[in-house]
Amino acid sequence: MLDRQSNNNLVENNTLYGNVDGIALYDSCDNLIRNNKIKENKNGIRANVHSSGNYIEQNNITKCRNGIFFYDKANGNFVVNNLIKNNAKGIYIKDSANNLIKDSLVKNSNRVEIKLNDNAKDNLIQKIQ
Repeated sequence: MLDRQSNNNLVENNTLYGNVDGIALYDSCDNLIRNNKIKENKNGIRANVHSSGNYIEQNNITKCRNGIFFYDKANGNFVVNNLIKNNAKGIYIKDSANNLIKDSLVKNSNRVEIKLNDNAKDNLIQKIQ
């Protein structure tokens, strides 16, 4: 977990499974989360409480309740070129804005591929397969 002002870190080339959160960003900014294998967690990658400017790229996220979950003002993050499959919800954005989700494969979710609700606004979703 990157907790309170854990900024400018690199989390790369890890295998994370069987946890509540594979990777959690809490009030943390400008981190690079890259090339991780994340499976069988409640949340694959979770960001909340003003976590912003984080780059989440080239991760493989499978068999989680939420593949990627942004909530409670996780604004201005970048999710690019990830494989997100076989989760209950692929990407879930709640009460967060100005996030970019693009060039990712989101498939075989049990409930929904991408869910936006509870004041999710100004998020840009492009080139999702």
